[in-house]
Amino acid sequence: MTGYLAHPNYTNRVDPLNLLRVYATMLVFIAHTNIFSNGLVWLGKSVFYFNTPAWAAMWVFYTLSGFLAGKSFASKRYTFTPSHIGKYYYKKILRIWLPTMLFIFITCILVYPDFLPTYPFVIKNFFLCIYGSTWNNPAVDGIGATWFVFTLMWLYISAPLVSFFANMIKKAKRLEERPALKTLCYLFAILLCLFVGEVWRQYVKFAELDWFHYVYTPPYANISIFAAGVFFAFLLEDKSREKRTVGIWIKVVASIGLCGIMLLFSYMFYAYGVAGQTDGFWGSFYSFYQYSAPGTVCILTLLYIYAFQQNGMTHYSSPTLAAIMRNPFRLIDAFSMISFEFYLMHSLVLSRICNYLRRDSQIQEWLLIAIIAFLISVFFAYLFSLGYREFYAVCHLHHMLAWAKEYKYQAVFLSLLLVIVVGTIYLVIILPI
Repeated sequence: MTGYLAHPNYTNRVDPLNLLRVYATMLVFIAHTNIFSNGLVWLGKSVFYFNTPAWAAMWVFYTLSGFLAGKSFASKRYTFTPSHIGKYYYKKILRIWLPTMLFIFITCILVYPDFLPTYPFVIKNFFLCIYGSTWNNPAVDGIGATWFVFTLMWLYISAPLVSFFANMIKKAKRLEERPALKTLCYLFAILLCLFVGEVWRQYVKFAELDWFHYVYTPPYANISIFAAGVFFAFLLEDKSREKRTVGIWIKVVASIGLCGIMLLFSYMFYAYGVAGQTDGFWGSFYSFYQYSAPGTVCILTLLYIYAFQQNGMTHYSSPTLAAIMRNPFRLIDAFSMISFEFYLMHSLVLSRICNYLRRDSQIQEWLLIAIIAFLISVFFAYLFSLGYREFYAVCHLHHMLAWAKEYKYQAVFLSLLLVIVVGTIYLVIILPI
């Protein structure tokens, strides 16, 4: 994600969507820190503060990703022509899929050299973006967390189609003069998506299917909340033409609601997993968390987006050093710019650094290890982001098209050569696996 260039008309406040992204990222990081240090640290009754709901953070990411994907089509940054859809896919591959694959293979070569030779079939799962959502997926620390990226890639593939349906509501002539009815159509589409998702999860529950492989990781189980974000983006794009001010109470309710339910989930982990209250209220609440919370978290996330991005026209200056000096909270924006790389790096770093915890460590040692792991993850995430940003600039579509136009014969030859090489690798290496 790139920030806006500094401009006198741009605000130096923290972007609320970046704050939401960082909030969800930290929920995942703290939860994984607790997982990797499990059995080594005695946290006492305060354990629920550190057993954060990483599952719910994933649902926040899916909703936010759907909103941003829908916004790119609602704002006409991308149209529904084949060239624009191809450009959309091209950028997602370059920005998300390719750095993930690069991280995986670097990790396998430098840290786990025996992983791919032992499990060669996972290579096909990586290329097909089904790693994590299928049954046979061996994992090692660092690579196991990449399942989220592959699920997200499939959701991004569906984004143009979902946006096309949302655009049908936007362009409906009968709704042009009836803005209230158009809003109701958007809300009905959002609720329909969430209803379909809820029906599927309840079916999985009563059929006693595996929750992890049928609810949590597969793209088809999470497309409901992603699609809700897409439709909501089109709704806000229509509302952006209206000069309306969101009341402070809506912002307070949205913030407290999203933070409050995460804190409630954290305490649930303590009551259910640590205190052993598996029956009664907390047992039922844990079931609610697994099967009904995705829709609830999605609604609260959309409410937060509505409260802080209702107009959708605010531009935020880039979090440069000067901007951070004027407003230290802009560090949140700076961290958000490398939050994806941080997600890739943090599990690998935690798996290594938590080994320095001795058994029965105190909470102070746990906090020190968590802070050190965070700083190391930020450092490597920044280096990875910096290096890949240069590669992305070289591979930018405009640059490639300009080069192809100037050297059209060489471009055709290299394109054919690339197709032959990739096809050969697929047929000879990946397909037989």
